[in-house]
Amino acid sequence: MTSLSLEQYIELFNPGSLPNIDSFVTPAAERPKNWTCMASDWGGTNFRSAEIAFDENGNANVRNLFTCTMPGRDSSLTIDELFAFYDERKKAHGAEISGVCFSSPATILPDGTAEILCFTKELKVSGAEHRIINESVINDAVGVLMGTKGANMGLVLGTGYNIAYVKDNRVINSECGTYTEFPTEAFDFGPKAEMQLSGAYINPLLEKTAGLASREEIIDRAAKVAVSEIYGIAEYAGLKEARIAAEGSVFYKFKELHDKIEYYVKQLPLDVVFLDGRDTTLIGAATALYERRYRV
Repeated sequence: MTSLSLEQYIELFNPGSLPNIDSFVTPAAERPKNWTCMASDWGGTNFRSAEIAFDENGNANVRNLFTCTMPGRDSSLTIDELFAFYDERKKAHGAEISGVCFSSPATILPDGTAEILCFTKELKVSGAEHRIINESVINDAVGVLMGTKGANMGLVLGTGYNIAYVKDNRVINSECGTYTEFPTEAFDFGPKAEMQLSGAYINPLLEKTAGLASREEIIDRAAKVAVSEIYGIAEYAGLKEARIAAEGSVFYKFKELHDKIEYYVKQLPLDVVFLDGRDTTLIGAATALYERRYRV
């Protein structure tokens, strides 16, 4: 198995070549105050909706949380049926508009709405391509960043993998999991960075590589990929300190990988602080809605 140093991974990473998608939202200088709205999270596994109530100090309280299996996961449906389901949830929350966190590929439009490209993560939703979600929409990495106080980067490392960041007072979705210039082995599932460390791939990879590479080698490589991208994106964004809101089961529950990431982060010529970004996507979607529609 190819063995490269962290410095070599950093040299191989070119953040300027990433999609770097503008989310058309500015980072919140401060949270909304004395304001309530609906927010929803259209995830790969679950659908969640709630009312997000911000108090006079900008603290967010999640009320009337509703959770169910994401429509399209267990059985197929049309996009119009999904929209009808969503409209029913809005009625249940007494909402006319909502902030949406959308985890499948979509193009965020300048007005904050989104054009669906497709549904991934085994969701079976027909007729969705190029349909518009007429709400304030963000993706999950942006949601984690927007939903965590003091963050200037958002890291999702769970079933999927991605990083969002602030550059020139805009929140950018890097789609860094799609990067393909790191070395791969014959046993890898493909060339994308996410295939070396995200939850959808790393456990199957560890099973697949028994006898071909050690567990430590696979985990070490995964950590170097993550840390080289964290550093490269922070440098690209011009951040003097990386305050990273982190979310995802792999980051928090895969201790060997988490510890390796922490180990390599300490070797960077950059101050890095990880912030607890768990369960923040609904708050992030609500904050983005406020920034886009109501911030004066």
